[in-house]
Amino acid sequence: MMSTRQRLARLLLVRSSMGTHGGPSDATIAALQAGVGAFHGPPLRASASSEAVRASRRFNNHLHEQAREATGVEVLIGANAETGLAYTTGAGGTDVPYPAALGQLDPVMSRSAGRAVGLDLRACGYNWCFQPVADVRATPRDPVIGVRAFGTDPSTVAAHMREYGLGLQEAGILATVKHLPGHGDADVDSHLGLPVVLRSESEWSRHLLPFAEAVRAGLGAMMTAHLRFGDESNGTVSTFDPRICTELLRNDLGFTGLLVSDSLRMAAVSKQHSPAEAALLAINAGCDVANVKCPPELVPSVLDEMEHGLLDGTVTEERVREAFGRVLAAPLDVDSTTHEVLTDALPLLSEELAVGTVGEPRLPAGTGPITVVMAESSGEAPTASALGFRLSRIVGRPVQVRHETSALTGPTVIVSYGQAGPTAWEAEAIAGIERSGIPAVVFLAGPPDTLDHYWADLPAVAVPALDVFGMPSLSGFSAAFQVLLSDT
Repeated sequence: MMSTRQRLARLLLVRSSMGTHGGPSDATIAALQAGVGAFHGPPLRASASSEAVRASRRFNNHLHEQAREATGVEVLIGANAETGLAYTTGAGGTDVPYPAALGQLDPVMSRSAGRAVGLDLRACGYNWCFQPVADVRATPRDPVIGVRAFGTDPSTVAAHMREYGLGLQEAGILATVKHLPGHGDADVDSHLGLPVVLRSESEWSRHLLPFAEAVRAGLGAMMTAHLRFGDESNGTVSTFDPRICTELLRNDLGFTGLLVSDSLRMAAVSKQHSPAEAALLAINAGCDVANVKCPPELVPSVLDEMEHGLLDGTVTEERVREAFGRVLAAPLDVDSTTHEVLTDALPLLSEELAVGTVGEPRLPAGTGPITVVMAESSGEAPTASALGFRLSRIVGRPVQVRHETSALTGPTVIVSYGQAGPTAWEAEAIAGIERSGIPAVVFLAGPPDTLDHYWADLPAVAVPALDVFGMPSLSGFSAAFQVLLSDT
């Protein structure tokens, strides 16, 4: 019989950390023993792909074993895996295109992509994936959903989202449809601030269509968005609003699966609330898992504050019991698998991807080196050397990635991955390279509609290949370079 504190812990999704031995750290094991029910997978950004695959499998399997010993209940281990296993581990697995590229193909391709990602994740001990994206990209000013959306048409998004999610679940992975009730009409990145969105009744229908399809398809989990609807909720963030998380999702759409909040570390909520406050508000609104994403060392203090919140009525006992029951009922498949995970990322579907062009985007023939210039990204994106190594493998020529434009001489590709079009830095870099006269091509690696607003004289190629965090889809890069190095 679990205590009240352990039941609260079961509703938390926290970060895991690695010990010196390569297994879960003492703090991670302590969080598990305290009752925590869900973890973000191991913090691997290894450059050695074979080691990343082995390390993730070893770490996650150890965590599963410890969970069975500590509580007798399986633990959820989740991954973003936006472009495959390497998005989470840093290397290894099958690389799949971003949804914005998949959305231009037959939905059956999205089924294949989801299944490939799911098989890799399951073989490495994951059982939960924070995919697929159901957001309908409704404004070109969208700075964050970008290439992660399957498109701008709700029916197209719904079809691809459904197939991708079913592909994941065929592989034994719990799929998570995000971001309820749709983030694609926001023009503020919720990682940085709180978007305020106004919607008409018809616009609500447009954004909810993919989520209704997810319910019909039987996809097992959903994730909230941190938005404020100025016409609907009087300033309440959607993740904390029972009208979104309960009335809309449960009563109107009929969803019975697991609802997890988006990261409560995002500025849209963290500027106003502590992790425990945000967790209690999310759970009381109808979330079953609060994605606090804190280090495991902070779990005791978070649980202290949550217990106090339960006593003072911030969250009800009934809501905790209901969420606890849904977490325990989550459909998990943690059986071992014989699937062999690739040690190097293999691009999938790159031959089929649509590539837009302006002018004649060709690089000089030969075997000489190519310089790729792109803005330095924050977070966990690959280093310049790691990305250059991977691009060299798929291009068949030496590729050097740089974050500045001085002293360029040979063939150069200037990459723009602004999700709402080239950023100020990217525009300045394009203009400078244009003036230099060196052989150069612009690669628009954001959403397809950025090509519609391209202004420079340099030839350009466009295919979704980088998200706002600078995380690459090698499938997208491969498709672009097939055009850049073509003889025709």
